[in-house]
Amino acid sequence: MGWSTTLLVARSLVGAALAGLACRRAAMAWVYFGGEAVTEPTRRLGGALGLGSSPGSRCEASQGFPVQGVQYVPHLVGDPYPHPESKPWGYYEKAYSTMHQRDLPLIGGRVGADTVVLRPWLTDGDLDKHMGFFEEMRSSGICKVIPTFHVAKYFADMLREDLDQPETDPSSALAVDFARFGSSASQEFLRDVTMVAWTIDLTVDLYELLPLIGGDCSSSVITQDASFQKYMRLLDAIQDWARPSSDMIEPAAPNLREKPFLLPLDLSRVSWYEPAFQQKLNTFMSCMGKDATKSGWSSTFSAGNGLPAKWLLSFGQPHHQHEVRDLSFLSLLHNISATMHQRAVVMVGTQALTMGLRNPINSVNLQEDFEVDNRRYQSPFHDYLAVSGKFGNLDGFIYDEWMDDWDR
Repeated sequence: MGWSTTLLVARSLVGAALAGLACRRAAMAWVYFGGEAVTEPTRRLGGALGLGSSPGSRCEASQGFPVQGVQYVPHLVGDPYPHPESKPWGYYEKAYSTMHQRDLPLIGGRVGADTVVLRPWLTDGDLDKHMGFFEEMRSSGICKVIPTFHVAKYFADMLREDLDQPETDPSSALAVDFARFGSSASQEFLRDVTMVAWTIDLTVDLYELLPLIGGDCSSSVITQDASFQKYMRLLDAIQDWARPSSDMIEPAAPNLREKPFLLPLDLSRVSWYEPAFQQKLNTFMSCMGKDATKSGWSSTFSAGNGLPAKWLLSFGQPHHQHEVRDLSFLSLLHNISATMHQRAVVMVGTQALTMGLRNPINSVNLQEDFEVDNRRYQSPFHDYLAVSGKFGNLDGFIYDEWMDDWDR
């Protein structure tokens, strides 16, 4: 579809295409936050997360930011990526309970994550029937959740119907769905799991848009791009509902007002060879961080009276990144953090893939990597810690589960 070249309707599309190739080996050692990979399946990480203790005590010790998590998209092997109009309830019902009982202990107990980014999220139906999922999270030591609002389907509607503005009438499907999203993220529903932030499943595609960015906000023609305009209007509507600029206006989703919004920015498709790409990226992030009163593009980072928004920076790590140091995840994250004026959470996807070697044609193709090499999983987290320690503006690290079937 033509519109998908400008805006990614859902994050991690690369992961969907590679899901069939990224099969894990049973002999693979597990990767731990802040620790070394080990092959002993029952060993747990100690230290700051307190993983040597019970899941309940670990939850008490893990509050707020920073987060150490996994983006969890419940699915079966070979399942296609959720369609923008798909209903999320089936992924959390009893039919998937054995998968939850398999995955969540791995995420919380072996990987050492204290947070999951859940998509799709639950906005309708009988919420009480899905309490078991959050109970399973808690029992696995996963105490924090970042729900994802399924805004991609409404952006798809705008494109399909050629709408310049989203339908924001209080009775519109978007308004009703967002209000339900906020209600379903209440503490009453989550029980002993805490929502620390919220996000959406829509992000700009900088591969197409970066060339449209100039030296400053006013000289950038990106604001004339029709799809970018639709994206910004949809984003502004959501922010107005969640965090009204005036105390006199009641928010449509009160539960979200005091939780930071994570604005996704997919950097996995950025052309790092684009002339002046770093300067253009800096300009984009700076202009998105300012509203119109400061000659910027968005009120996201200044909207309302709630907690400040943060970036959710999504990287797709090259499988051979340790061989290309000037384009490594460490270098890219370092350069972004050095000039970033807002705070950010980092999400990284990697793949158990390698270059084909049999002939010149296969040498440019990717194939499954059967080597037990945990550097592809350990290095991003260690790099994140180094950059976070230097600049102090990063608030968490998340593995993108769709980029590799790490749990298998």
